[in-house]
Amino acid sequence: MKKVVFLVAIVAIAFTGCVAAGGMSNGGFSSNTNLKSSGYSVVKTVSAKASTMYILGSILFDAPQADLHKRAFQDLRSQAGLQGKSQALANITTDVVERNYLVVRFVELTVTADVVSFE
Repeated sequence: MKKVVFLVAIVAIAFTGCVAAGGMSNGGFSSNTNLKSSGYSVVKTVSAKASTMYILGSILFDAPQADLHKRAFQDLRSQAGLQGKSQALANITTDVVERNYLVVRFVELTVTADVVSFE
């Protein structure tokens, strides 16, 4: 009986963790899009995610956390389809969620933006 309780306690501790979430408006990048005039309209909202996993502090899957921004923004730009159009990304936000479990850490970055079209 003691072995079962001990095993259950170890499994419970292994799957117990903490979550940290944070966000940044504009993702730390500057944008010069001026939306004070009425000559634009919001076409759509696009979102992209990138994630990675660390075991014992080492990266095992995907990319280093610094590359998460690059991957998410590249995906965001391709979803927006801005090439050859008078459109821009506006209201860019970046959200980061980190989940930590004993020896495993998951990091997920989500970037969201509005695609605006200028008339």
